[in-house]
Amino acid sequence: SSDVCSSDLSQPAKPGSWVSSGGLTLTQTILFVVVAALLASLFIPAERDHLDRVATTAAPITVAAIVVNSLPTNLDGQTFDDVLNIVVTNTHIVAGCIYVGGLVSLALLSRTRLALSKHAALIWARIWQRFSILALTSVAAVIISGCWLAWKHVGGLSELISTTYGRFLLVKLLMVVMLILSGAYNEFLLTPRIARAHAAGHIRQGFALTLRRFPAVVTTESMLGIFILLIVPFLTGSARAQAGDGAAPTLNATVLALGL
Repeated sequence: SSDVCSSDLSQPAKPGSWVSSGGLTLTQTILFVVVAALLASLFIPAERDHLDRVATTAAPITVAAIVVNSLPTNLDGQTFDDVLNIVVTNTHIVAGCIYVGGLVSLALLSRTRLALSKHAALIWARIWQRFSILALTSVAAVIISGCWLAWKHVGGLSELISTTYGRFLLVKLLMVVMLILSGAYNEFLLTPRIARAHAAGHIRQGFALTLRRFPAVVTTESMLGIFILLIVPFLTGSARAQAGDGAAPTLNATVLALGL
């Protein structure tokens, strides 16, 4: 198997291609190794003082590693619609993984609350405020890209019920709505209550809200996010194809203006 893998990675690009598929896979592997090395450096006590710098460096490299394999090896015949579809699809994947991955990380971290100091509430508030910015951006990207992908793969509302693709997508959409509502509860109800408690000097009340309610909510969100990811493999093909509606429509000025 190692010989086959080596052969795939070293295979030259096909005529007319700017790079081989093996070259993209090799680039992806190298980028992931670089990210792993950066994150592993945080086990060195001296490097922990540079956490922001390490994270800021590792994040874009991780995104590049995720999307590099989606780049077309042959640019001939690539239309604007093709390129936009690649960009939107990868935006949907990256934004969704950032949001769900962040939630899972917070849920796991919340399990250590018994070992945290009395200042844990303040630490949690800072962590959640930072993640909230990332989460809001990710949710916006998921919604916008999701609308585009739904338009491409679903011909109409009836296909959400009449096709297998549509039914799985409908379940996914319901889970996404529940996930967003849970996030909205955290962002607009729970977090402001914690902030008001801290501002009034009621650190104990803020501690209770943070370490009792927050873990339960974020764990629920994580479970919803994981369930959504488990549905994704079943979204193969498109509802248009299953319903016999033919290929997805190409982008035109009217659709682009509506999307913007």
